[in-house]
Amino acid sequence: MIVILSFILSEQDAYSQETSIFDLLILERTGDLNNDSFADLILVKQDTLSEFKPFLLEIFFGTRSGEKKLILQTEKAIIPEFPDGKSTLLNGEGFLDILIQSKKLIISYELLRGHKEYFYKFEKNKFKLIEYNFVESDGRGKIYYENIDFNELLRRTKVFSYQEDKIITSNEFKLILDQPQYLEDLNMVPERHN
Repeated sequence: MIVILSFILSEQDAYSQETSIFDLLILERTGDLNNDSFADLILVKQDTLSEFKPFLLEIFFGTRSGEKKLILQTEKAIIPEFPDGKSTLLNGEGFLDILIQSKKLIISYELLRGHKEYFYKFEKNKFKLIEYNFVESDGRGKIYYENIDFNELLRRTKVFSYQEDKIITSNEFKLILDQPQYLEDLNMVPERHN
């Protein structure tokens, strides 16, 4: 099951219409995102007054002088805590973490019985989507894995039976993309796979 990022981003437009006050610092991460050996900074803040409880992602690049320069500020990179408002039931999907590993920005979500991750790399002044991972159990003996490598244009899927301790299916598909994929508010168009 692939969750299309464009759906997530289109849902976000409703939240952007309100005036937001991001009053709660959720996390702070440091690491080198742009390969210049200076510590960069990621902040995630939440608007606790909004019925959607949206998140604000801010990315600052470190400079030689030690100062931090804001290069990105967006409400669209992370799904709000309550995508349909506080009065609706949660679907089991929620923001989990952001990491900086090996010069990559990783946005992680927890699912009711699994997790998913989006990997971005800073290239040509944009954060390019380079990989997507998804793992989920059906709660009835099977685990579903999906990996999309946007550099190699490959989608790999696997179904594992933990009751039988064996791989049931394993597939690899070639993707057809007309251009590199970027997270919309990180300067380009939303993800799309064929």
